[in-house]
Formats: sequence, structure tokens, C-alpha cells
Amino acid sequence: MSAPTAPALESLRRQLEGRWERIERARERYTRLIQQLSSFRWQSALRGQPELLKETREHEAELTEVLAYVEHRARREQWPREHPGLRVLQELRAQRVKLEALAHQRLAQATLRNGASFTEALSGLESLTLALPPRPPGADDPVLFEDWMLSWPSPGRVWLTPDRLLWRPWFGDPIQVPLAALQPEAVTLLPGWIGLHLKRMGLTLFSLSYAETLTSLLRLRLRTVNMAHGQPQANDVATSPAYCHRVNHLSPERWGLGVFGPHGAALLPAHHRTFLGFFLRLVGIQARALQPAELRQLESLVEHLRRLPPGEREHALRELTRARDGRFWPLTGFHLGPSTEQDLVFQSGKQYLVVPQPPSTLHDVLQQHRPAGDIRSPELRSLQPGNSWFQENKFRLGIAGGAALFYASALWAPFPGNAVSYAGYALLAWTSMSYTKHRGLTVLPGLLFSLVFYPLLTCFPLILVFMWGSLKPKQQ
Repeated sequence: MSAPTAPALESLRRQLEGRWERIERARERYTRLIQQLSSFRWQSALRGQPELLKETREHEAELTEVLAYVEHRARREQWPREHPGLRVLQELRAQRVKLEALAHQRLAQATLRNGASFTEALSGLESLTLALPPRPPGADDPVLFEDWMLSWPSPGRVWLTPDRLLWRPWFGDPIQVPLAALQPEAVTLLPGWIGLHLKRMGLTLFSLSYAETLTSLLRLRLRTVNMAHGQPQANDVATSPAYCHRVNHLSPERWGLGVFGPHGAALLPAHHRTFLGFFLRLVGIQARALQPAELRQLESLVEHLRRLPPGEREHALRELTRARDGRFWPLTGFHLGPSTEQDLVFQSGKQYLVVPQPPSTLHDVLQQHRPAGDIRSPELRSLQPGNSWFQENKFRLGIAGGAALFYASALWAPFPGNAVSYAGYALLAWTSMSYTKHRGLTVLPGLLFSLVFYPLLTCFPLILVFMWGSLKPKQQ
């Protein structure tokens, strides 16, 4: 569409006595606002020119009167379709419709509320622009979740507190959502647990490790956000810092918050499993104890669980434990183990849960909801099955099998490097690492032992005879 000619517009300016200049200024404001609201960092663009929203809002009523007057005059004077003034009015109307849609969309995205009219939407955007950008939670603001996630087109950091969800990307404007404005069905976990989507916000966060955790926390908080603060809390749930470890491996494997009650016991870990944690356990470095900030975060989660009805509480705790990659034991699934004066120990199979210096509230809860029994009692000891012949000799068989494959490889090739020798070494390495782990060590000494022991077989075949007696599994 070609632009109106200059003589025609000059004639309109003289005829409309200043009204046409108001229309032209409105077109300029609309064009600039559409460009800003369509940009990726639209909030930063609006903050760069805060007076633009104010001018547009203040002149809307006047512009409506001017448009009504000019359109009425066009109908009265029967302007032809090719009239330059009609084309300007049509373009202005189209700009206004587009700007109004963008204003409602951006306001709903940032605040989850819509203005009832175009003027109210502009007023809401103006208030949002004048307000300070949302900041990360402070020291006094309890954080339920905090980690790095990915959203198109930039990664960023996300915080979840009892009152808000904050997304702060590297590139783009931060988005803050009050939880009171969300409904539980507004949070959707994507297929394959690769991310979550927040409806109405148009925000999708991706994470292979934390998407399910954040979704569970959001749904848990949304179930309790509208409950009254005076809601009675469950007093039959006790918490205490705890850690878990396996049989013959006494160092803490994972630290977290133990939650005990009528449901049984659960361990909410402070962190997810990471490759760094796996490497630290591999070299024998113990897991880091629970820090005060981490303890406050986990305690905040349990406080929200206390407000739920008993049936919903156990379901929410199971869901939260699974999402955080923790451990959950029903009341009949764990036993009181060999405790000491300082530590309270529970056992479930080969897994131990240790509570250092348990509080008195934990003892009170255990009196009301006793575990299945004490493994130290003769009745339970008699039910424990004995080891089979294979269990008694599995490490001996592994070492001997690896050595046999090593010597058998010499029948096919006079030098190492064939598939049989590799299979023998793999069996020897796996057996050595399993043996050191069974003895309460990490797998790293077993791997180093296999690197040294395998070449020794070439020169000292009788070494197996002297080691045979020491390869018996450790008695429990």
C-alpha cells in the first residue's frame, strides 16, 4: 500500500484543524510500542522509554474522540476508497488492534492477569515497567528449589520459594510468577521427563535431571498455597539430618533429611546424584554433611507436607522422594538396626539409614509408629538365609576365571591383544572391584590391584594358591 501524497495530507491538516497531527503522533507511538513489545527483551525496551507507555495511555481517550470525528466526517463527505485519509485511518486501526493484543499477551505472561480494557493493559505494563526487576531470593527468603535449567533460547537459573517462581535467563528479561495466581493443572511435565511447561506464561524449562523435581515441588506448593496459615499441622511427623550407606561401606553415601511418621521413613537428599559425586565416592572421599542452608530448604518442604491431609501427605512425600532421587521405606519395610548412644540406625535389606544424635521428637514418633522389628532379635536372625556355595566362593571363581582366560589366550596367540585376554582382564577387574567394595572400600583399589595383578600372573602362576584363603567373603 502506497503512502499518502504530501499535498493530500497537508490539505487534511488544514481541514481538520490539528486533529490530523494527533493521529500522526499516535501512529508513531503505536509503531514504537509494537516494536518494543515484539522484541525478545521487551521489558528492558519498555524500561528504556518509560514515558512512551504513559503518553499512549493518557492520549487514548482523546484519540478515540478524534477517530470518531474524522470517521464521521469521512462518511458525511463520502470520501472515496482511494482517499489518503481513509488509508491512514485503516492502518491506525490495524496498529491499534495489534498493539492491544500484544499488550494483553505481555501483561498476562508477566503477571498472569489481563487488563479488562486496552487502557488498563497499558496501565499494567506501565506499573510493571516502573517496578524494580525481580531479584533472586534473599537470605531470609526460604528457597525450595534452585538450579540451572534451559529455556529457549537461553539457559538460566530458576528459584522456587513458598510465594513465587523466578526464572532469570542469561539473555532476556527475568520472569516472576506469584504462586497464588497458578493452579495445579497449570504445571505440565513434558513426556520423557525432559522438562516442564507453565501454561499462560508460555514458559518451558528443560532439564533431564531436575524437571520432575521442580514439577513435584510446584504441585506440592500449589496444593497448600491457598490453605489458611492457621491450618493445623501434623505433629506425628519428625525430621532429623540423616545419611544412608550400604553394608560393609560405613562412610556416608548420601546426606539428607530423614522424615519419619505413620508412612514409615524417607530420606530427602540435599542434592541429586552427579558425576562429580560418583567420582568422589570412587576415590574414597566421603559425602559432604548437610549444610544449614540445605537443612532449612528441606525443612521448608516438610512444613508444606505437614499441612496436607494424611492420605495426600504420604502420596506427596512418595512423589517428592522419587523426584529428588531419595529413598522411601514403608513402616513394614525397615527395621531398627544396631544403634549406639549417639546414632540411631535403621536397616532395610543392604541399606542402612543413620540418624546422628536423634532429637527427642523422633523417639516420640517411633513410640507411636514402631518399625517392623529389631534385626538384633533372635527371631529375626533365624529368618536370615545363609550364604550359598556360590556366594561363599564368587570372588575366588572370578579371580580363577580371569586367570584361566589369560592362560587360554596363549593357545590362540603368543602375544597379548586378542579378545580372550581382554575378556579375562575384564573379569579380573570386575571381580577385584567387587571384592574391595564388599570389604568396605571403594572400587578404585580393586581397579588398581587388577592392573598390577594381571601382569604378575605371567611370571608367578602360583600366586593364586597363596591368595585363595584371603578371597573368602567377609562374614556379617
